[in-house]
Amino acid sequence: MRSHKVVWQKKGFLALFFGLGMLLVLLGLTAIAEETIPLPDEEQILVFATGTQPDSIDPALEKDAPTTHIIRPTYEGLLRNPTGTTDLEPCLAVSWEVSDDGLSYTFNLRTGVRFHDGDVLDAFAIKDSFDRWMKIGLGASNVLKSVASVEVVDSDTVTFNLSKPYPDFLQALTRLMIVSPAAVKAHEKDGDLAQGWLSDHEAGTGPFKLQRWEKGQVITLVRNDDYWAPWTGPHLKKLLFQFVPEPATQKLLLLRGEVRYADFLSADDANELKENPDFVVYPCPSLSLIYIAMNTNSGPTADVNLRKAIAYAFDYETYSSQIMKGWSVPPNGPLPTGYSENFPDMPRFKRNMEHAREFLAKSAYPEGGIKLTFVYVAGYDRYRQLGELLRSNLAELNIDVALSPQPWATLTKISTTPDMRPDLLEYGYSAEMPSAFSYLYGMYHSDTGHWAQFGYKNAEGDRLLDRAQSMTHVSERAVALQEVQRILINDMPQIFVEERTEWRIFNAQVKGFVYDPAWYLWPNWRDMYLVSK
Repeated sequence: MRSHKVVWQKKGFLALFFGLGMLLVLLGLTAIAEETIPLPDEEQILVFATGTQPDSIDPALEKDAPTTHIIRPTYEGLLRNPTGTTDLEPCLAVSWEVSDDGLSYTFNLRTGVRFHDGDVLDAFAIKDSFDRWMKIGLGASNVLKSVASVEVVDSDTVTFNLSKPYPDFLQALTRLMIVSPAAVKAHEKDGDLAQGWLSDHEAGTGPFKLQRWEKGQVITLVRNDDYWAPWTGPHLKKLLFQFVPEPATQKLLLLRGEVRYADFLSADDANELKENPDFVVYPCPSLSLIYIAMNTNSGPTADVNLRKAIAYAFDYETYSSQIMKGWSVPPNGPLPTGYSENFPDMPRFKRNMEHAREFLAKSAYPEGGIKLTFVYVAGYDRYRQLGELLRSNLAELNIDVALSPQPWATLTKISTTPDMRPDLLEYGYSAEMPSAFSYLYGMYHSDTGHWAQFGYKNAEGDRLLDRAQSMTHVSERAVALQEVQRILINDMPQIFVEERTEWRIFNAQVKGFVYDPAWYLWPNWRDMYLVSK
């Protein structure tokens, strides 16, 4: 057995990528006070203007950013990524051992940890949480499909037995959030495994607890003063996720000081506010792309030649320079270039109307004359502009595009309901963990059930991904994943719009934020605090 008391798992291919990212963060700081005084504890309240609210906060259903916003501070796993890195460190486990064949992982649990409902963490809670996740079979459960069984050795020790080697297993465990078995048992109805109750309640061990959820208004989290890791120094006492779906209103509230962070602001807003000493704008490069999914199963876009015509007609450079104001670049395929498994010699996508017309002529609609519907998240001005650019581009092919802004919950519902899927749908995607395999598997394997998969299926792609899951030789796995990328570029199930850098805009009184590549959409609330002006 190989013993691991402390693990420092480096991702070499990510080191340069995120090293540059951290440099960008440092360069992006526009207001650093020489001396700051933390606000009194009772005033450590941060109001966050968010344009989306989750449909459910059950960690077994976690599949989108609004859900993770609440799950990350309230739940924990056996392992976690240290803030600011893609490495691994103990969390609810303190150490672990791996069998020589790589098929058994035994974890020694942290003692004295209690769930927010008062129940004590033990090995049965780990097994119950895993079993519940697998029975529900949603969210990111696919990342642990290689687990054959979970064995309780004793109250403080649990073993995961794998059916085959899985190089990403330890990273995958950062996504297995542990839920109080007592809460599940107390609130289960008609065999639902407490999904109804956990949709708007929580039962985790994290540094914050859910205090109240006023649907459509505000979600309030409070600091868990009984948290197993001692609180030292200043920390936030309360977090209010205030639902503000209009970007202009978010900006107004931020300028007035009524909120200290906002998530719907545009690239223009970011460029403007980084010159204002009352705010700090952090550039956050991500292992993530923005896509326009195309319905590969029904409607006009089921025609692969039409999909290729649309992809060639899209103006990537204008989107990057005019809408994103230089905050993003066009990708060169379905996998972000931060992964070494990406094709390094593949050129980034560019508009080519000659190719667009060639593929249109091969399609069932050689003269165009069709109308497509483009769905995007209501409130995001950049995606409204994306839709308008797409509509203008496709008009040159005699294709009409109708724009349909929808609330987040509606967008995720229609994406997973076959007869509701629109022709075109905007979304961003990042993997459940910083792994090229996880990225491609979660997005494109037909069995994942992920909403972003959008019904796409390719049998050869599925076969290659199934093989790659247990490959332990790095170069062989890279070859398989590059072949998957070739299939995707040939099938063109999406327009690969941008390789994105996000921006985080905070009031300058907010301190302690660290760009977190493993959780780039979700600030490290546990480490943050407020200072006086």
